[in-house]
Amino acid sequence: MQDTSDVFALSPEQQDTASLLERLFGRAIAYRYVDFSRLAASATGLSVSRPMAAHALRELESMIRFSLEVPMDAKAALDEQDEERVNEAIKTLKQLDFDDEALQRARKALAPRLNHARHIKLIAQRLGLSPEGDIATAWVSLCSTFGRAHERHYHRNLEVDDEFRNTFQKPFDLVLRGIVTALQKRYAALMQRVETIAAMSDRGHAIKIFEEEIPGALPLQWHFYQAISSPDWLPHLLKRKLVGEPLAAGDEAGIREFGEWPVGHYLLNVAKSGDESANQYIVEALRIVASSRHPDVRRQGLEIIAALPPDIATQLVDVAIGWFDPDTPNFYYTAPDTLLKRLAESSHIDGALKVAAALFQLFDRGGNLASLHPHYMYEHHLPGAVAALAVKDGSATVRLFSELLLQAANITHKAPEESQDYTYYTPHSLAGNEMAQYGIYEALIIAVRNAALLTLSEQSKSDFRTRYLPELMPPKNFQANCNARVGEAR
Repeated sequence: MQDTSDVFALSPEQQDTASLLERLFGRAIAYRYVDFSRLAASATGLSVSRPMAAHALRELESMIRFSLEVPMDAKAALDEQDEERVNEAIKTLKQLDFDDEALQRARKALAPRLNHARHIKLIAQRLGLSPEGDIATAWVSLCSTFGRAHERHYHRNLEVDDEFRNTFQKPFDLVLRGIVTALQKRYAALMQRVETIAAMSDRGHAIKIFEEEIPGALPLQWHFYQAISSPDWLPHLLKRKLVGEPLAAGDEAGIREFGEWPVGHYLLNVAKSGDESANQYIVEALRIVASSRHPDVRRQGLEIIAALPPDIATQLVDVAIGWFDPDTPNFYYTAPDTLLKRLAESSHIDGALKVAAALFQLFDRGGNLASLHPHYMYEHHLPGAVAALAVKDGSATVRLFSELLLQAANITHKAPEESQDYTYYTPHSLAGNEMAQYGIYEALIIAVRNAALLTLSEQSKSDFRTRYLPELMPPKNFQANCNARVGEAR
C-alpha cells in the first residue's frame, strides 16, 4: 500500500481549527484533532483505518464535551429528594462495612446523568448556540452513530472512504468550528472555574479536579499556577505527576511568548519563599524534568535551583550542568552565574567549581573558539566568577582556568607545536586589563592572572594571620594585669 503520510497537510480551515483548539483547550486536544484529520484523509498507510478514525473522533468529542460540562453549568444535579435518597443508600453501605473506595463508586453510579442529546443541547445553549440549530443537531447525530467505531466485518473493506468523510468528518468539522467560535466569547467561564479550584482548601481534592476538568490550554494553566502560592500544593502536584515538561510543539515552533511551563512559575515562587518544608519537594520536582530539553524547563529550572538555599542547591548541581546545552539556540541564562557565586560564597566550593567548569566550557566550531555564551558575554561574566572562586580555593581556580586557557590556545592554534608557540604574544601588557574584553582567549589570560594574584593575596593574609598576628597581639592575661595594676595605684 502506498504511504501517503508524507504528503498529508491540513487545509487552511483545518489549520485554523487546530490553532484555536490548542489556544482554547491545549495541545493534547489539538493533537487529537490533527490525528483524526490524518486518519480521515487516509494518510496513515493503514489497511483498517475506519474503526481507528471513529475511535479518534469519539475520544476527541468526549474530551471537549466533558471539559465544557462544569464551566458551562451543563452537569446534571441532584434535587433535594434525590440527594436524600443517595445519602441514605451510602449510609446503608457504610453499615455493611464497604470501604471508602466502594462508597465513592456507589455515589458516582447513583448520580443523575444526562443522555448525550440533552447534554449536548445544554452545552450548546450555554455557549450561545441554538439547541435545535445546525451545530447542535450535527453534534447529537454524531454521538448517536458512535457505535460504528466497533465495526468488525469480515467481508467489507474498512478503510476510511468518502462515505465516512461525509457522515463523520464534515459534520464534526462543522461542530468544532461552531464550538471554538462560540467559546471565545465565553472563555471567562473556564477562567472562573480555575479560580474556584485554586481557592479550595482541600489541596488534594482541588488538584484531582484540576487534572480532570481543566484542559491544558496555556491561559488556563498560567491562571491556575499564578493563583496558587502555598507550598502545600506541591505534594499533590507531584502525586498527580503535574510537574513534568509540557507537550512538545508538533511544528517545533519553539517556546511561546509567555512561556510553556506554568508550573515552573509556581515552583520558582515557592523556592524564593524560603519555606524549608518545600525544599525537598522542589528537588524531587526538578529531578523529574532533569532530562528535559525544553528551553522553558531549562531556563526556569536553573532559576529555581539558583533561588534555593545553597545547601539544597548543591544537591542539584548535576541537574543544572545537564541543562548547559551548547546546541540550545540563544543559550544565555543569568541563573548559572548566580548559582556559581552563591555556592562559592557559602563554601560549597566543589559544586561551584563544577558549575564554573561547565558554564565556561569551550568548543571548537569549525576551527573557531566558541562557548555557551553569546558574543562577549563570556568575557563579561568571567571576572566575577574568578573572584568568587579564587578567594575560596585559589589553587583549584588557577588550575581550572589554566586548563581552559590551554584548551583555547590549542583551538585557536596559538600553540600548535612547541617550536611555533606564540602564546607569549598578547595585544597588551599583562599588568593591565585592556585585553580582557578582546575575546575569550584574551579574557582567559587575564582570568588566570587574576586567579593567581587573588590566590597569593589570600595566602599572604593567611600567613599573616597564622605567623605574625599572634606576635603582635597582647597576651591573653594582658587586660587582667592592667586592671590589677590600676587597682594597686588607687
